[in-house]
Amino acid sequence: MKNCFKSVYGSPIFTYMRNYRMNYATALLKSDKSLKVADVAGLVGYDSPSKFTAFSSDDGKNAIGISEINYLIGTEKAA
Repeated sequence: MKNCFKSVYGSPIFTYMRNYRMNYATALLKSDKSLKVADVAGLVGYDSPSKFTAFSSDDGKNAIGISEINYLIGTEKAA
């Protein structure tokens, strides 16, 4: 099943879902500036804000090379 998913969507299901959640979080934060990152974490399916931010690596940057918070609020662009 995972090979079928990857052949259709171009990435493993975990990567696809993480990106989907981050894109949804981006849309939420941009549409409602009063939302806190912790609130958005819950809205996109994370059970804790720390797990939401854990997708970043040890240097504070995610897989596309920017910090997750700056990515979410749109102050940085992917490299």
